[in-house]
Amino acid sequence: RRDWRTAVSGDSSSRCLIFHGDFLTCASLPGECHVAVGNLPYRISTPIVLKLLSQWPPLRRVVIMVQAEYARRLLARPGGAKYGRLAVLTALTCSRRELAFPGAGLVPPEAFNPPPREVVSLTPRREALQHRGQLVAVGALDRLCRPLLDETRGNARGLTLEASLAALQEELGLSEGWREALANVGGGVGGRLPSSLDPEEYLAIAGELLAAGCSLGVSPFEFEQVSDLS
Repeated sequence: RRDWRTAVSGDSSSRCLIFHGDFLTCASLPGECHVAVGNLPYRISTPIVLKLLSQWPPLRRVVIMVQAEYARRLLARPGGAKYGRLAVLTALTCSRRELAFPGAGLVPPEAFNPPPREVVSLTPRREALQHRGQLVAVGALDRLCRPLLDETRGNARGLTLEASLAALQEELGLSEGWREALANVGGGVGGRLPSSLDPEEYLAIAGELLAAGCSLGVSPFEFEQVSDLS
């Protein structure tokens, strides 16, 4: 804390806000914040990243120092061993995702102390997520993807998307018409493995389910917030 106070003294102090406390408990960042830079603790990296990407107005850029394994999860592609909800959510909420390693001309390693092994730069999108006019909250996508991609164990790993959703019907608040909603997505998504679906397909699935009256665990307050973004 003392090091930061010294670093941003003088002219820099008017352009830098130091937040003291538990970031995960704050409602949102002040509107004048445009760029977030930080060294993230591994165990709570995902909640912090999702909170940063859920800010409105969206941040112009997020630059984070992370472990190499976490960087691979952020940038993973469908079907890969590291592909999960984190990759889906960042792909949908960011217009750019890239490693800002030495030599890339983005962020020099000496900007951090100690110098990191991996620095990831994220550029959040300026518009709210939606599918065919249906607004989709980041929280809804998170609750849909978490059990499908990050919490599958044993035999559940071999289940198709439709079979997985059938087992999660109560947990996700799926309405009676959820199977029809799934069919509306097209591409035979119901018969495919969750790990094979790309981020845009997950957005379409969430949008169709929400339009069919499925809650996906989204509270009225969250829906009101995302409605304000349109």
